[in-house]
Amino acid sequence: MDIRTSFSLVNALKNASFAILAFVFATGCDMFGPNEQIIIKGNVDGADEVIVLLMDTNDVMRSDTVEIRNGFFRFKSKIQEPEFYVLEFASGMRVPLVAYPGDLITVDVNAATPMGNYQMEGNESLEILMKLNAYMMESFALVDSLDEVMTRVREQNPNELMQVRQQLDMAFQRQVTKHRENLRQLLADNTDDLASLFILPQRLGQRELVSVVDNYDLFKELLSNMEDEHPRCRHTIFFNSQLKRYEKGMDLDKRRKANAQNLKEGNPIPDIEMAGPDGEIHRLSDLRGKVVLLDFWAAWCGPCRRANPRVVDLYNKFNARGFEVFSVSLDGLPNQKSPREEWIQAIEDDNLSWPYHVGEVNGWNSSVVTDFAIEGIPLTFLIDKEGNIQGRNLHGKELEEAIKSLL
Repeated sequence: MDIRTSFSLVNALKNASFAILAFVFATGCDMFGPNEQIIIKGNVDGADEVIVLLMDTNDVMRSDTVEIRNGFFRFKSKIQEPEFYVLEFASGMRVPLVAYPGDLITVDVNAATPMGNYQMEGNESLEILMKLNAYMMESFALVDSLDEVMTRVREQNPNELMQVRQQLDMAFQRQVTKHRENLRQLLADNTDDLASLFILPQRLGQRELVSVVDNYDLFKELLSNMEDEHPRCRHTIFFNSQLKRYEKGMDLDKRRKANAQNLKEGNPIPDIEMAGPDGEIHRLSDLRGKVVLLDFWAAWCGPCRRANPRVVDLYNKFNARGFEVFSVSLDGLPNQKSPREEWIQAIEDDNLSWPYHVGEVNGWNSSVVTDFAIEGIPLTFLIDKEGNIQGRNLHGKELEEAIKSLL
């Protein structure tokens, strides 16, 4: 989604038995009150020590190394609001926890491998985390079995590889659907529990499983309950800020879709009023009475630069007859050291001699991205003398003939 705005999360369980992301952010806390001590204790096989990580948005807030003696460890701390912890073992195994003030949490862990088993008791949130783990383990097991089948077929029956691959892809997609439905139901059943935050960043491979866009009402309900129960909790405050970003992205996506519906052949082109490299304001509507090629491009865009010589040829060929080019730059990406200078240099290097060059030097955050539902460049619109759209992304001979017909 471009509402494509994601949470800034810590991957607390990468390649581990609980493949989720723990996310929080740091805010100040008041003085500790009574009954705020938490105790985490457990029985562990396959490890001599455990690192207890208190997680922040992008990093670890605090880490404590606890020795495991005779298979047992005990950790205690004081917290004022609910916190997210991760138990990290030398094997790479990581176990996430949600702890509330006053909790006594017990864990039983087989930490000999990254995919070891564990059980937890101490609060209802832990039950949700264990269900998430069970769903992920089921999917991991299926993926492993599909990989084994693919390897065997590749070695023994390579001629059947494509057919088998299609069958395995279908099996994988069925598991994705099942996994997604399980998570969505878990969210629907637990919109009053902080642990449901862990559902959002779940992935299976590159597949997003539960998106905010498709489950907005449930996540909104979750936030409302969190604000009622834990208004000062850093997780609540962070989730509130992130949900607002999603809402903004969803609003922009709706606007883009609505604008895209209006950008059809025969419809009036939206006006553009924007400054050129020298600060002079140019308006697309000032070119009424001329045939115009509206060209969205950027100095960093390879396909745009390769298309420029053809645009130059058309301009030189038809300008005297009333043809103009109105170029809108999307320069201004974060990785451009000097976007304005690069834009100006590209105009010179590519011999873009027409006077109508504009841009906000704001990259994909430029206002025209939403106004014209831009998903990629180069993007062009051919506009007739009345200011109506007569073609989109026309190329070569087709574009030249269309220009001739409109002049």
